[in-house]
Amino acid sequence: MTAERRRAFVAHTATTRASFLASLGDGAALRDAAFRRLIARNADTAFGREHGFSRLRSFADFRAAVPIRGYDHFAAWIERLARGERRVLTEAPPTYFARTSGTTGAGKRIPWTEDGLLDWRPRLRAVMWGTILERFPTLMEGPGRVLDLSMDRRAPTEHLAGVPLQSMAQRPWLGPRDWTPPWNEAPWLNPPDALQDHEVRTYYRLRQAVREDLQAIVTLNPSTALVFARALATHAERLAADLAAGTIDGLPSLPVDRARADRLAALARAGRSEEHTSELQSPCNL
Repeated sequence: MTAERRRAFVAHTATTRASFLASLGDGAALRDAAFRRLIARNADTAFGREHGFSRLRSFADFRAAVPIRGYDHFAAWIERLARGERRVLTEAPPTYFARTSGTTGAGKRIPWTEDGLLDWRPRLRAVMWGTILERFPTLMEGPGRVLDLSMDRRAPTEHLAGVPLQSMAQRPWLGPRDWTPPWNEAPWLNPPDALQDHEVRTYYRLRQAVREDLQAIVTLNPSTALVFARALATHAERLAADLAAGTIDGLPSLPVDRARADRLAALARAGRSEEHTSELQSPCNL
């Protein structure tokens, strides 16, 4: 994560945030334009035809035609997509199906299109990071200060009718239009493909993180940060040994850092290994 990339990221997120805030003065006009564009684009889908999109002229029309419904009411439409039918919910085909963990019931399959992945998502994240960096500017004043556990760059291994089926966190990079933070190529974000076991991957990320001046952890779910902290406590002595030797599980790969190793080992002996991350300023749930 070079200083140049960090500076460019700060400038980009600040500019995007400022543009977003300026647009709020005419939010109704932007909303109406987006509404007309989306309705027109998807009027000739199966869902659009059944709900009379071509006749909709206002939000009131849309609310009457498409009342708020839960996932179960959309399951049949999504199943049609999963079988390979196209132009069901959206004119654009699904780029992937996001699989939820099923915390409150059975897991769900959420279709994402290219518009969502490469248009609004990168801009939304830029606005969020512009806000975060305004409050915590030191996050970009050095490399390795952010540990982003909200993304998994592994390629999907499951498909529905040729369309990837993956977890909400599994986000293979889709190219220059995709969200590209300065840590996009960080080793902790891209563990070797051979490391498929979750605990092994967690340790690999921990080992990369403890050698940095970590100040922020980014997660989709707050429980991920708790798992990370517990893993740090469990593996503190092992991590200290790797820090002292410049290894990951005994394999040479990183610079030796005896000072950090001694500090972590002392904290582990005192049962206070979590203090190794005491500089955290901004645990982020994104």
